[in-house]
Amino acid sequence: MVEILEVVMIYYSFRQEYLLIDELQELPKEQQRERRDYMLAKKLLNPLLAERFESLERILTLCLANYIDTERVECFSDGVFSIVATLLVLDITTENFPKESDVTRDGIDKTVLNMWPKFLVYTANFIVIALLWFIHHSLFHCIKTMNQIMLVFNNISLSFMGFFPFIVAILNRFADNPYHTDASTKLGVQFGSVAIFTASLSQAVVFVVALWKGPTHLEPKVNPSISKSSHCYLALKLTIIPLISLLVYYSTFCHSYKAIYITFHAAVFVTPFLFLALKLSFGRREVGVMRHDIAIDPDLETWVPPPHRSRLRVQRKV
Repeated sequence: MVEILEVVMIYYSFRQEYLLIDELQELPKEQQRERRDYMLAKKLLNPLLAERFESLERILTLCLANYIDTERVECFSDGVFSIVATLLVLDITTENFPKESDVTRDGIDKTVLNMWPKFLVYTANFIVIALLWFIHHSLFHCIKTMNQIMLVFNNISLSFMGFFPFIVAILNRFADNPYHTDASTKLGVQFGSVAIFTASLSQAVVFVVALWKGPTHLEPKVNPSISKSSHCYLALKLTIIPLISLLVYYSTFCHSYKAIYITFHAAVFVTPFLFLALKLSFGRREVGVMRHDIAIDPDLETWVPPPHRSRLRVQRKV
């Protein structure tokens, strides 16, 4: 109703030019009409936009207000991690298992040694899964409760985790030999980098949403206003794998396919040492979190320990 009255007032004011300010009166008729149409359109669109944003706000409130127990989410996530990690070896035991004729011709020791690229791919992907599980464990150790948005991104991360057996199969076929690399090696590494990047980035989004929601979803020990060191430690852990996978993806645009193969595996085996260096850097700071960073409850500040009772010495009578 207010917007309708304002529209009438604007239209009437431009019809009676003496009601306008001097700046508008000095404008040509065409510019006055443009200014009038702009003001009228703004007043007419405001109610429509307000209604749209109100409905969007209701949807966001519905998605963000529902609380979900983290224990069920952790159990489901651990199940996905364990199943995916187990399935990685199937490509070796089924598709690339040595034939009896190869063992008879070369011997079991040489045949197994010739499979070292397969074991390298398996080890690299298992390391990535282990690191993603470690980050997931650290993240949920700092989350009180979840909402639907956080649950969706956690499931997105798990869905891309499910691609890892497929990644192993692709790398074993197109990027398993550094001496015979081609364009297929580039595509295999790119696919693996995208899957790792999306899975790790989705975990980071869960932390961002929890940080946005505040104390209702996040533990005080990773609240930046309470403990900056713990907050930075978790944030850095969540950014290592997305950054490394992004660098590996862009490295695939170089001209040497052999360099792509080496870069992918080198990045995978270097990443655990980055986490170790991060732990050594923030380890000592983590010890002082409970002592100095977290504010003490006011009731505890007034608490006085009971006086120490000295032991009574009993003298024996001789």
